[in-house]
Amino acid sequence: MTVASGKKRAVLARHVRNRRLYDAIDHWGFSALSASSRAREFYDQRRDIGDLHHQALRALGNRLVGILHGYLRHAPPGLLDDLPKIHRSTEVPVLSFVVRQRVGYGRG
Repeated sequence: MTVASGKKRAVLARHVRNRRLYDAIDHWGFSALSASSRAREFYDQRRDIGDLHHQALRALGNRLVGILHGYLRHAPPGLLDDLPKIHRSTEVPVLSFVVRQRVGYGRG
């Protein structure tokens, strides 16, 4: 992003992220602290090397996402078939309504 006042000109970096995903991973990491001794151990290690609370929590969340990604990528065939099915007749109209409201379509 370029900021210019007339006399000075500066180019700043702008980090864009999915705020909902960030918040979900943050909550996941925070709840894992009390539920898992290994997550608490990882968090404490990060704090011991000098990370602040949110830095250590973000590192824990990133580790959990990495574990989930590896599990889903290398899951045996058929293991995920037992998950509940989404009923498209009820879920899709609700989802499309939410998307339209978020994006700005369908108002009025």
